[in-house]
Amino acid sequence: MSIEWRELNIGDRVRVTAWPPELSRDRMHQETAAFYDWLIDTGSVLDVVKRDHFGIPYGELHITDDDGTERWECIGLNHGAIERVCADNRET
Repeated sequence: MSIEWRELNIGDRVRVTAWPPELSRDRMHQETAAFYDWLIDTGSVLDVVKRDHFGIPYGELHITDDDGTERWECIGLNHGAIERVCADNRET
């Protein structure tokens, strides 16, 4: 079930389900666009960890690369095409 980004709370787990309609790939940094593509393709789940001073929620994801390198990615979620997921990663 799609959710409005303003309804997100810290602690929510969310998935980007499609290319966000508010975003233009042509106006976005190439690495950010590639990250959105990866999120959509993999169905990865982000944890909402904070809101900035504008009220924009941020989702964070821990990734372990094929070579074992660990990294954290964080991205603003002020767009559509987001669904909240349960603890077992199913749609709520």
